[in-house]
Amino acid sequence: MAEQESIIKLKGRVGDLTFYKNDRGYQARVSTGIDPARIAKDPSFQRSRENAAEFGRAVQAAKYLRNSLRPLCLHCPDSTLTNRLHSRMLRVVKADGDHLRGERNILPQHTRMLRNFDFNAAAPLHETVLVDYTIQADLATNLLQVTIPPFYPKVGVVAPKKATHFQWVAAGLPIDFSQIDEGYPALAYATGDILPLHRAAELLTFALSIPESTSSTSLIVLLGALFFEQSLTGVYPLSEKSGNPLGIAEVLLL
Repeated sequence: MAEQESIIKLKGRVGDLTFYKNDRGYQARVSTGIDPARIAKDPSFQRSRENAAEFGRAVQAAKYLRNSLRPLCLHCPDSTLTNRLHSRMLRVVKADGDHLRGERNILPQHTRMLRNFDFNAAAPLHETVLVDYTIQADLATNLLQVTIPPFYPKVGVVAPKKATHFQWVAAGLPIDFSQIDEGYPALAYATGDILPLHRAAELLTFALSIPESTSSTSLIVLLGALFFEQSLTGVYPLSEKSGNPLGIAEVLLL
């Protein structure tokens, strides 16, 4: 690797040389990367082009889903979410057996592979919520019901140490991954009352109205919880949100 000793300061590429700056000052090195034009046309890179095309679709679909759920994801930030969702979505793409490699896409019948995906890896839904909830969807009336039976929160919910209260969150997202360019779908969600962790919780049923959708739409059902701390002046959300679970509880085909 060459080092610059003159006062000339360069950044970027000149021919096959790349100029950059690090803690040792301004540096230069020979570029050894493969010409993008060759990757785009050379038959020996056919598999690379196929993989890149499918990965691109997975990334686009993951971003579409993530942005559609933004109102919920704000309560459970996770720095690993993007990469984890890309990986899961790529599995969905590769499950497509109707198209050739490089042309595979997300088909409705394979979106069930998104089940049990957690938007907060630090608080997986199935490890935080230990309650046998039920999910029912009436496609004739476009009504989604999520029912949580009576339970004792200290046993049925794994809460952060500082938490004194909690709140359920349920949501339904009708999503068609073939319509990504048509805008984001309407998210139907609701929250329950803020309940104390030390007192028995009664039966709770969320009734969510789901917008009409196309035949290639999947209904993604989510369940989560938010935790709160009681102070002298009231009950407030925990400043540390890493304990809030949010997961895909079910995926239904509409």
